[in-house]
Amino acid sequence: MFCAIKGETELMRISAAEAIKRLLEGEIVALPTDTVYGVGANFRDLVAVEALYSLKGRDVAKPLILLAADLREIESFLLFIPHGFYEMAADYWPGALTLVLPVDTSRIPGRVRADLLNCGFRIPDHPLALEVLRKTGPLAVTSANLSGGASCTSAEEVEAAFGHKLPLLNGGPCLDGVASTILAYDQKNWKLIRQGSVVIPSHLLA
Repeated sequence: MFCAIKGETELMRISAAEAIKRLLEGEIVALPTDTVYGVGANFRDLVAVEALYSLKGRDVAKPLILLAADLREIESFLLFIPHGFYEMAADYWPGALTLVLPVDTSRIPGRVRADLLNCGFRIPDHPLALEVLRKTGPLAVTSANLSGGASCTSAEEVEAAFGHKLPLLNGGPCLDGVASTILAYDQKNWKLIRQGSVVIPSHLLA
């Protein structure tokens, strides 16, 4: 079921203002980022979060990440500020780096973080994504593709994957076209979880 999407029957390419409105009303929306297209929802709206997992066929044991427009928003979720955090943020945000950080679990629903004690965060380097995020606040996001499929890097690929079911903010082709690099802070060290379009100097890693 796609219970958080209203039942239009035509392709739903929408404006940034409409995307903001729909997200605030509990719908899920596809939106561009600098890396690949994502599908986002209000992270506090568990109906929308469930719809996000259902739409993708995503394993519920896999957490979502939070996209944000502002470093202070991300700081507000953290259990503590890891060493190197501000340096990473200054060097790579906005950009194609996701940081998995220890969080205050009372601030982020367990469904979003798959009941883990950490959560991934990113500030995307895309003007439309940032325009939306400044109005909606942080969004729970995952890549806009069916689970197991290739990531979508254009509006046309998103529509091919999801058809008429998904409101879409068209931002043109993604500039990177490669998923973000993921670093996790664990036991006082940064560990590379996924190599993406950002290459992290080896001296910063465990």
